Amino acid sequence: MTRCVYQAARRISNTSSARIASTVVDIKLTTATFWTSSLSSFLKESLNSESDWSERVDELDSMLRH
Repeated sequence: MTRCVYQAARRISNTSSARIASTVVDIKLTTATFWTSSLSSFLKESLNSESDWSERVDELDSMLRH
């Protein structure tokens, strides 16, 4: 699962940063349109349950916003 998340983050970071930067602030990580439905569900569950993945999901959110 980690591999999928980081691959998605890498794809996003390779796109136009200026175009993304203006809208990223307003988008919740779990509702971003680039996730598959299963990955979005995983992210939501991880954050809501404070699982072992919570910290990694928070790190991903931060990485995508900077």
